[in-house]
Amino acid sequence: MGLTFERTVTAAGRNQLKNLPLAKLKNYTHAYNIRVARALEKDDVIDAIISARVRWVPFFQLLDSFLARRARMDVCLKRMK
Repeated sequence: MGLTFERTVTAAGRNQLKNLPLAKLKNYTHAYNIRVARALEKDDVIDAIISARVRWVPFFQLLDSFLARRARMDVCLKRMK
């Protein structure tokens, strides 16, 4: 699975996900350990992807915050040298 495909699924809205083949959506869920065992229809798989995406947001916000603080700290340390 290519990085371009992963970005497409990760950033896609519900209508864009509906246009992707079910096999690709299931490959994405498998790669990111999103549980879809009880999914009976394509919409169930899409719902699982979207709900997992919502759970990831706080992690990425924390990561962005950490990286921004670290970058500011690096700048300060360079100035002190």
